[in-house]
Amino acid sequence: MELWAWNLLILFGSVVAIFVGLKRDDAVARGFGITFFLLGIYTLYFSLLWDVMHAGLFFFILAVSFWLLGRKAERVWNLEFLRDPKKPNDDIN
Repeated sequence: MELWAWNLLILFGSVVAIFVGLKRDDAVARGFGITFFLLGIYTLYFSLLWDVMHAGLFFFILAVSFWLLGRKAERVWNLEFLRDPKKPNDDIN
């Protein structure tokens, strides 16, 4: 309970970084904001639900969230980093 203020401060700072990154079209600020927001959310998840939730359900929810996050990250990385820069972009939908 004594770390709530710090956790809320990190989440607020992350939301501000995401907003500034979207407003100024700054990918670095947006990326840092999203990363630290997810870290803050997962920290809250562990600190609040570790003792009160059944272990199987806890890790099932954690696994599903990591799977969804990984799917989204894989789509982003496949679009940005795996494309051949010499090939024309006619395969983009």
